[in-house]
Amino acid sequence: MLEVLVALAIFAIMSLITYRGVTMVIDTRIAVVSETAYWRELTLAFERIESDLSQLAPRPWRDGAGQMQSPLRSVSSAAAPTGLEFVRFDANRAPLHGIYECRDQQLLLKLYPQPDLREGIEPVTHQLLKNLSQCELAFMDEKNQWLPTWTQSSRPRAIRIRLAMQQHNGMYERIFLIP
Repeated sequence: MLEVLVALAIFAIMSLITYRGVTMVIDTRIAVVSETAYWRELTLAFERIESDLSQLAPRPWRDGAGQMQSPLRSVSSAAAPTGLEFVRFDANRAPLHGIYECRDQQLLLKLYPQPDLREGIEPVTHQLLKNLSQCELAFMDEKNQWLPTWTQSSRPRAIRIRLAMQQHNGMYERIFLIP
């Protein structure tokens, strides 16, 4: 009888150790999957921005009022305090109009099918990132000084984007050289 109790006690201890081990493996896997998804999302957003900025079209565009605008400029509004508006080439080398906006804790990309904006043309909006706590743009001028806005007709030498996410500490910065 004593041998059975000892065997049951050993079996219970081994079961507890195994259960804790399996639980730790599952918790670790969940954390790794979550972290991998976070880094993939951030990397894809930065790669998309790099792709757009490497295909900038040297073509001005017309706004809704018919005014000519530079092919690359910073934009700001009450709804989207940080933004970047540009004209780039698509896969068929046709120019199209795009706007990156930091709005409602999201990084959005709005793409218009043509470079000039007219009434009735609605953009296709893509959410690149969510849960942003901070979004900053800066533009390097010809004197290598960082400026918070860019309204000049020439291109900046580089664009710096800083992003902070709510679920992670720290600021992520990427500098894109403009060809």
